[in-house]
Amino acid sequence: MLPNITTKIDSAFNIAITFFLLAGSLAILFYFLQSGKFIYILVSLLIYAGSFLLRNKILKNKATKGFSEIGLIFISILFLGYLLHFLNIDHEVRNYFPDTLIVASGSVFVFAIFFFIFARIKEDGLKVFGTLGLIISVTLIKFYQDQLDIFFQSNQYLVEFFIGVPILYLGALLVGIKQE
Repeated sequence: MLPNITTKIDSAFNIAITFFLLAGSLAILFYFLQSGKFIYILVSLLIYAGSFLLRNKILKNKATKGFSEIGLIFISILFLGYLLHFLNIDHEVRNYFPDTLIVASGSVFVFAIFFFIFARIKEDGLKVFGTLGLIISVTLIKFYQDQLDIFFQSNQYLVEFFIGVPILYLGALLVGIKQE
């Protein structure tokens, strides 16, 4: 039973991270559109096209488990955002990264993890326990929301650990090395 629970928690954590990666991608896309940097959108599409060719033609790795091709387009936008920051080309993009989103709303991140854990429960007997746990979790998260947000703001290294080493992780996703 314990390995089954561990697998569910790990799977829910991966879903929550994927949610924040895609939310960060949308935030960076919004930044590109809002600031009028349309060339960055074109560059991110070129990054996706290059990764598609590398993944399918050179590496012959057609299976991108965990992300669809549309998801990989969004991942390429996020990858470009990190690349722009890393190369000191655009510093304002930092405000739209997923770890900044988590720091700004740590309680949402914790809620997402709890929600996905309880949503994946298949056994009927555990559904009642899971629903009760979700209600208690939501109540506690709402009650301690300010403390959670302060905790994530003061421990930003934890947030970066949750996301991983962003540019390497996203690059591995784009070329199909990282399999979810």
